[in-house]
Amino acid sequence: MKRAERVPGRWRRMAALAALALLAPLVPAEAKGGKDVPFQASASFLVGDGFSEVCSVLTTVPAGRQLVVEYVSAVLRPPFGQQSRLASVTTFVGGAIAYHQVRAQPTGVFNESVVAQVVRLNAEAATAVNFCASRDAHTGDMNVLVTLAGVLVEAP
Repeated sequence: MKRAERVPGRWRRMAALAALALLAPLVPAEAKGGKDVPFQASASFLVGDGFSEVCSVLTTVPAGRQLVVEYVSAVLRPPFGQQSRLASVTTFVGGAIAYHQVRAQPTGVFNESVVAQVVRLNAEAATAVNFCASRDAHTGDMNVLVTLAGVLVEAP
């Protein structure tokens, strides 16, 4: 009986910690000591006729900084009869490239898919951050609109 009485309190504490973890990215960068700088970048590009996949550079991380991407959003609009296949963010850390897959979900409106995902991705100073989008065919143009949000921190 005593064990059953302790479980609800434990679950409340766990729920409170989970809520704090979800809210942590929402704390303004200035509140973290002023060394972090809020960051966002948006780009629009085409997966053109004849291509099934294209990667586009979204930003290059400034010297002396490291980019921590915290949120990725995108809209992928392939031509009628096609579907988006994969979406990913590429970053470089330690000289190695990483392909971070993000989930593109159909909206039910025409062939449109959206990405709306909380992430934690790192990119080193002076490296490019790319977004790649692919589809299941290679005719016509697929429109892609993508936004990354996060913080630039001092490089270690």
